[in-house]
Amino acid sequence: MYRSYETGELERPAAILPVGPIMQLRGLRKSYGAVRALKDADLLIRPGEIHAIVGENGAGKSTLIGIAAGVIPADAGTIRFDGENIYGPNPTRIRELGISVTFQHPALAPDLSVLENLQLAAPHLKGARATDEAERVLFSVAAEANLVPLDRQVRDLNLAQQHIVEIARALITRPRVLFFDEPTEPFQQADVRKLFDRIKTLRLDGVAIVYVSHRLHEIDELADRISVMRDGEIIDSRPAGEITAAEVVTLIAGRPLGQLFPPKARAPGETAIEVRGLSGAGFESVDMSARAGEIVGITGVEGEGQRQFLRAAAGVERRRSGAVQVRGEPVRGTRSWAARRAGIGFVSDDRHAEGLFLSLSLRENLGIGFLDRVARLGVVDRAKESERARSVIEQLRVRTESIETPVGELSGGNQQKVLIG
Repeated sequence: MYRSYETGELERPAAILPVGPIMQLRGLRKSYGAVRALKDADLLIRPGEIHAIVGENGAGKSTLIGIAAGVIPADAGTIRFDGENIYGPNPTRIRELGISVTFQHPALAPDLSVLENLQLAAPHLKGARATDEAERVLFSVAAEANLVPLDRQVRDLNLAQQHIVEIARALITRPRVLFFDEPTEPFQQADVRKLFDRIKTLRLDGVAIVYVSHRLHEIDELADRISVMRDGEIIDSRPAGEITAAEVVTLIAGRPLGQLFPPKARAPGETAIEVRGLSGAGFESVDMSARAGEIVGITGVEGEGQRQFLRAAAGVERRRSGAVQVRGEPVRGTRSWAARRAGIGFVSDDRHAEGLFLSLSLRENLGIGFLDRVARLGVVDRAKESERARSVIEQLRVRTESIETPVGELSGGNQQKVLIG
């Protein structure tokens, strides 16, 4: 939103009115075995417009973007750019046309430096001016806390910094169409604001932007048009001013907002977890408690220790001092197995690096979470493991052909469900 110079009120700037779409996705279909990820999906992408795509985990959003980027082959359908069909799309051809994509999981070369990763996407970055241009693009999207030296290896960056480099790599190609797939997931507010300012500038410059996010407040601020996906189909597409947030949620879930979430507990129960004087790398003497039926939020700007605190409380990282109690009983030990035995679960913010075994099946990944209940003397009862895995998949509505499907073949949303499961 921008503040009107004449009235002083906040208003959404009008998108540049195009003659027609610069890019069209028509009748896209994609199946993974018996699971249909996309069913005749159509999308019109216009210059100077931010087109938001929303939907539940596993609705097909990332598959749609993967096909548009040329990294996933469609089973059927066509991609048109500037009025012509793109035959046999691949990442190089897509990028040459002026289409760039930022992926939900940054597709970077970990052994190369930040500058070298940018140069892979933009061969024009050569000579003495390459450093200046690369630094300028990084500065345009990164808040001060996440600015990184160009000679730093990508493997040494945190998740938010990797996303910054992923976005900069897309921008440095000077795209005409730009896809964002959940770009703000690891960001703090300062980075979000910097990115949004850049996106709004791109729109005014006539760039066509497709923005995928679960965060409806982001959609409300940015979008000129909203398309809703459910079960692999785009079921509705309207100008943002013609659809309310409640209607979007109803379309996403297939039922009214009031039926989606149970009411919050009015009288939380006994103390479920209590942390006293916890200290570790990046945080000192933190106290916290949470009661049964209560959700406690922990926040702060990036680098203030909140992530390290959670990891230490869950035993994922060592703590220097302090104590953790679960339902009045001390957690005996400081490692993850002790916390887990006490009843503490932990969901990592980087599911690929430390949350899932991507080459293993759903059954094996889920089984790790309840191994003590399906194994005896080191021997796994496959029938019990499979039964429990199917139950979790059903409860969380994981879209998969089989419990034997490798987790790496699932969409990002379904991978997250497996991690939580």
